[in-house]
This record gives sequence, C-alpha cells and structure tokens, in this order.
Amino acid sequence: MAISIQPLRRRIFKTILWLTGGLFVFVASIAFTAYFGITRSIAAMTAPAPPHVMDSATPLAPPVHDKHKPTVVVLLGNTVSEPTDVLVPYAMFAESGEYNVYTVAESRAVHTLAGGLDLVPHLSFQDLAAHIHGEPDIIVVPQIADIRAPINASVVTWVGQQARKKALLFSWCTGSEVLAESGAMRGKSATAHWGDIDRLQSVYPNIPWKRGVRYVDDETVISTAGLTAGVDATLHLLKRRNGLTVATHVASALHLPPSRFIEDSRCPQFQFAPADSIFLLNAGFFWPKPLKNIWLHDNMQELDLGAVLDVYGFSTTYDIHTVSSTCSVVSRHGIQFLPREQSSTPPPVGTSRSLVGLPSEHQNEFAYAVAVKDLARRQDTWTAAFAAKRLEIRNPLSLEGSDFPFRVALMPHLIGLAALGIVFAFRALVQKRKQTGSKDSAPFIGTQRLGPVTWRTTKRGSSHLEL
Repeated sequence: MAISIQPLRRRIFKTILWLTGGLFVFVASIAFTAYFGITRSIAAMTAPAPPHVMDSATPLAPPVHDKHKPTVVVLLGNTVSEPTDVLVPYAMFAESGEYNVYTVAESRAVHTLAGGLDLVPHLSFQDLAAHIHGEPDIIVVPQIADIRAPINASVVTWVGQQARKKALLFSWCTGSEVLAESGAMRGKSATAHWGDIDRLQSVYPNIPWKRGVRYVDDETVISTAGLTAGVDATLHLLKRRNGLTVATHVASALHLPPSRFIEDSRCPQFQFAPADSIFLLNAGFFWPKPLKNIWLHDNMQELDLGAVLDVYGFSTTYDIHTVSSTCSVVSRHGIQFLPREQSSTPPPVGTSRSLVGLPSEHQNEFAYAVAVKDLARRQDTWTAAFAAKRLEIRNPLSLEGSDFPFRVALMPHLIGLAALGIVFAFRALVQKRKQTGSKDSAPFIGTQRLGPVTWRTTKRGSSHLEL
C-alpha cells in the first residue's frame, strides 16, 4: 500500500516557517527596542537648551581683563560641546591665577554642554579682540558634536584663522577633530580619544595619529587622548609655562590625583572590548531612567559639574535635570549657568558637592573618581568600569557594587519572549477561529423535531418533511 508523505512535508515546512518567523520576531523586537532606546538616550544627552531658557537669558559682564596676564579662551561650538573638555581646563587655568580665562563662542546666546547644562559665553568671536586688547595666548578646543555640519562652519573658520596667529591650540579628547577640520593640524601629529582615533584616521589620513600616549605636545599644538588625559596635559603645560609650583598648586586645590604622565605621556592604548557593550545595553534597555537633579548654585566647582554630567549622564543610566532657585548662577571661577527649571523652594541642605549630585563624604577626593565609585554602588561595576575607561581614568579604582547588570542583561530577552508570546497567542487565536468556523459551516446530518414536523437530512444532502 502506498503511503503519501505530502502531509508530513507540509507539517515540517510549516514548523520550520513558524520557527524562522519566531526567531525573526525575537531578534527584530530586541533590535527595534534597542534602536529606539539608544536614539532616545542620545537625543536626551545632546538636546539644546529649551526655548524658555534661551529667551530668559541675560548675559552678565565678562570678567575684568588683566593686561599683565596671558589669556586662555575655551571654545564652545554651535552644537553641544563635551562638558569635561570645557569645564575642567577652564577651572585649571583659572585656579592657577596666572591667566585671564574666558569662554568664547560665535555669539553670546545660550550654549549647551552635552548632558543638559546651559551656559552663557563670556565673549563672542567679535568681542574677544576688543575685550582683551589683542589675541589669545591659548585656545582650548573641546569635542564639538557634528563639527562638520554647516551650523559649525563659522566655528571651524574661526579656529583656522587662529591657527595662523600666535595662539597655542590645545585640543581635549576628540577636539582634535575640530583642529583637523580647520586645517590647523597640517604638518602636525595628534592623538584623540581611544574610541574615536580609528574613525579620525580614516577621515583625515594625512595626519599622523599617535596611539599609546596621553597627549602629544607639538609646541604650537597640543592634543590629548580621552577626557581626563587632558588633566595631565594641562598640568604638563602649566609646569612648562609657569613652573612646578603653579602646577602643584592647581593639582592640590582641585584634588587631582598624582600622575606619572605629566613627565611621560606614554601609556597602554585602550581598545574596545565585549564588556563595553554595557553602554549600549544601558542606552537601549535601561528605562525608565531615574531623575538626577543638579542644584545649580553660586560658587560651585566646575569639576564637580563635569563629573556629574560625564559619569552619570554619559553612562545613560540617569536623566540629568538642572534646577535652581534663581534664574542664573555663577560658578567659582565665573561661568554663568542657567537652570532648566527654576524652583520656588530653596535647595536642600548639604555641601556644594552634594547639591550637584555627588556624595558629600569625599570632599577632598578627585570628583571624577568619587562619581565613578558612587555609580558602581548605585548601578553596577560593569557600568562604572566602562565610565572609568571612557574617561581614561588611569589610577586604579576600588569599585564596590553589583557584579553583574542583571536588569539590562535580562531585559532584551524578556522583550523578545514577550514578542514571541504575542505572536504565538495570535496564531492560536487564528487557529481557534478557523476550527470554530469549520464546525459552524459543516452540513447538518440527522433528524430535527420541530413540533409536529420532523425534518430529515441525509448524507447526500437531500431533505424532506414528515408530519
């Protein structure tokens, strides 16, 4: 007797089709959620100042210029600038007492640092020469988002003009991209953040990009590796220009850790590693993010602000929100900041550090180390370890906290399984409706008694009445 295998083949084909479709749904749901979450996280970090902040800003008079001191200007882009690259060099040069220090931008409109901190520049490009009665001596160039975008064309042009003058150009982190785009790196070697240097080499192949160093001092141009590498480079520059005593004073006043890189910039080059994926997991799946309020107040330390924004904000595990009881505040060294929310209640009682969101029990410790260790306790050691790596903190840190990010590690799997559950529930519902429909539409065979009348239906479909 011949046995037909067609029904078996159809069943196998349907099973394979459903398994393939289920795998696609599982992966696609995770990918879509990750894309949505990462896009939303990046948008939050790079959002410009809201209209009510822009409209309410009243620029204060810039600091009085001392003609006997050289001048340092810290550049701001027309898109968001990296907070550490702006706030830390500003604080270090100002703390030295040896320089006039200003923030400068194309205009004195409100500018934003990544993470959501709004400030008013001291001077515009046009006002700078008149205010300082000459040209700046040092120009600090931070990482600026989308530097090649048309909105930043005027910034790139201005940097290129300054490169042809006497100023020393000092880029922090991926600020070397700004110098490269302006043509200021022509004939110079450079370095950059370990996560960006390969990209920069492909975009600017004629520049010798150096790896395995904290900074490159090319006399008229200094470029640094990631973020806190700029601290070492600034101490190196202060020692070169102003002596060891000045550099030591700045390190002590700002609680900067001892560093061997001030004399020798060589160090192991960081590379991407599987554990770094914690950044994408947090950005894509750590929702909702807890709110972290930064209470802006007069005389606050610029380094503390930079640490909060770059550690908590750039870990994508917190939603940073600036608050103050006044419409603007002035930091310890004279930067005017604007809160995004003005509170009618006074700030909570605490130290200057605790008001901006740092633990108050470590007043004499490097702000960035304090923030990273606190992040480990609040979040997990994986997130904190990547924050330290991204910041290029080379001093060993003792991180205490959860050893594994269970929440964000499980979330993609739960999302995928939930999507599968919905698909298979839909399949079961469709099959049930088909079965119900088939049963309802089957012809009736038999006898029905309707009062005195009997209705008989045969298998052939013929019917007749009987009285």
